[in-house]
Amino acid sequence: MSIELDLTPVSPVRKPNYIYPENVILYLDFDGVLNSNDWIWTHSGPDDRDDEFAHIDPSRVDIVNTIVDKFDCKVVISSAWRVLFSLFELRRGLASKGATFWNKIIDKTDNKPRIRGDQISRFWETYPNNRIVILDDSTDMGHLMPYLVRTNPEYGILESDIDRVRIVLDSQS
Repeated sequence: MSIELDLTPVSPVRKPNYIYPENVILYLDFDGVLNSNDWIWTHSGPDDRDDEFAHIDPSRVDIVNTIVDKFDCKVVISSAWRVLFSLFELRRGLASKGATFWNKIIDKTDNKPRIRGDQISRFWETYPNNRIVILDDSTDMGHLMPYLVRTNPEYGILESDIDRVRIVLDSQS
């Protein structure tokens, strides 16, 4: 399936005039959020070799679509996939799996070593007045644990996690 997208950024990334204080920034992990263990095992065969995003489950992407729309989020990729793919490739790959939020992906966290929470924290320090939520299956968030909606890698993100996102965001109002 070929998807034609205009992936030209709406405005420059990492510029103070791009992210406003009232924004919600969603930090998105892939494995364990946008897929489940079963999905990975059933989409790792020879038929999937040509699809670099075969491990992404469109049904999980659809839940993130709902979250981004409902809470008007900007998305920052915090997944290890950020090291493997450019921002353009991440947008295109997620769009190919049904992500309607591809144009709200504004950046990815840095590659400096440390725990994921530190990487997210460094990004957030640039825009400290924004509310945040982290979708991840890991707990390496340090002081950012209150902002984590932890998913179970056995299932990936679930519809019930939408309410958990609301609770995290409401706690920052």
